Amino acid sequence: MIQIVIDSLKTGNVCNLPFTMNKSERIQDVQERFEHMKAYMELRRYMLTMVQRQFRDFVEQGKPLKIWLSEALELQEGLHSSTCVQHNVVQQHLFLLQIIRKGCTVFQANLDVYKHAASVVTTTLQEINTWSDVFQQALSEKTIQNSSKRWTEIVLDSVTAEITQVDQHFSTLNKLNQCYQTHLEGLHQRALQSHNAQQSQRIPGKLMHRSPSVS
Repeated sequence: MIQIVIDSLKTGNVCNLPFTMNKSERIQDVQERFEHMKAYMELRRYMLTMVQRQFRDFVEQGKPLKIWLSEALELQEGLHSSTCVQHNVVQQHLFLLQIIRKGCTVFQANLDVYKHAASVVTTTLQEINTWSDVFQQALSEKTIQNSSKRWTEIVLDSVTAEITQVDQHFSTLNKLNQCYQTHLEGLHQRALQSHNAQQSQRIPGKLMHRSPSVS
């Protein structure tokens, strides 16, 4: 595009410039467009550098979150699939569940930071699109229609999909935690009742073997 401006300065003509303008007016107009282009290229380079850093931060923040979430879901599924009848096993599962739930509290705070990073990237990408449209309209009287997606729009969709997926998985984990907590508490209560019943059955037997006291 810069080469088009240079060629236009040499020939004294550029696309969309009226031929009714004299030579000095055409050169001045081309020079103004060239300065506008330089300003836009500087702005675009700055914004691209900024969005690259923001996107890198977004990806780095997401890695440990997705790893922990995957491991927590795997552990939760393992707890659900294992047999849990005995009292000590129920207690062990309750303990492991409490670890997961404490981890979810920390995860929620980190997820908020992750969402903020996504919001920052999204805003910058949208600004790049806006300035690109402004620049193209400034150089052409006609609005340029492009059916294919811009790279910025593809990245925007990717960031949105990533956040949505992590959010959904975290919501699923919280629901599983709540459901399994209720299930384990019920098992724990029944195990205690069974344990107490067994203890009460043993007491009469022990009493029968005791020697009567001499009065």
